[in-house]
Amino acid sequence: MAKENNKFFDVPYTLYSSNGVEMVKFIFVNDLLSKIMPEYNKFFPYPNKHIEWQERCEIIEDWISQNNAHYYFNDNKEIDATSIFSDTIKNNKDSVVIDIH
Repeated sequence: MAKENNKFFDVPYTLYSSNGVEMVKFIFVNDLLSKIMPEYNKFFPYPNKHIEWQERCEIIEDWISQNNAHYYFNDNKEIDATSIFSDTIKNNKDSVVIDIH
């Protein structure tokens, strides 16, 4: 079950549940970065300098730690929403930043 078109601190997210009871906010990393680091858009999708990549990582880590969020990275461009949901709940988080490359 998913509900789209929501915003969390002005960042778009999809509300997802695989068990019908607990809900998790799925936030895609590009939506997050576009909101909290507007200059990121000029580097998307491939930041071309190491310092920019490092800054990107630090911003994501800071946001995650301040917002009770989990982080999910996958480099094969596939999303297993049920696994992401389960991992997020197991880590006692209520949102997840999804970073797919």
